[in-house]
Amino acid sequence: MLAGSGQTRPAGATLLGPEDPQANVDVTVVLRAAHAIDDGKLAENALAPAAQRVFSSGNDLAAAPAAMAAVDAFAASFQLAVIRADPIRRTVRLSGTVANLERAFGTTLNAYSSPSGERFRGREGMLSVPASLAPFVTAVLGLTTQRSASPRDPTAP
Repeated sequence: MLAGSGQTRPAGATLLGPEDPQANVDVTVVLRAAHAIDDGKLAENALAPAAQRVFSSGNDLAAAPAAMAAVDAFAASFQLAVIRADPIRRTVRLSGTVANLERAFGTTLNAYSSPSGERFRGREGMLSVPASLAPFVTAVLGLTTQRSASPRDPTAP
């Protein structure tokens, strides 16, 4: 299981049914930095004068080549296309059918309706990734399309 990936049905949402298994979806897999860095050191480094910085470039915080290779192998095994791989940003954009993404991440994607009538894609439960990929992955983004925020009323104070 992917730690922190648990989701429940959003409050007030109505289940409409399963998503079209042949629909195409893009997701972003977020990877860990190759070298563990605690948040305090990262903030301290950002505030230090350039000559005193411990991390000189984005390469210091990049994903490990092994992580990038593991995602490539994972994508190929589930018939997912690698759209963009960026080790500096530690992200890999994948594209595939709903059916292949469901198999890849051990989930079911459903269509829901929000209380306001907006249709969105969602899931319930935890995501899973193979043991060979688990040490590298911190998040999978894009499986759900529910809004996480609403536009603010521009006339409100």
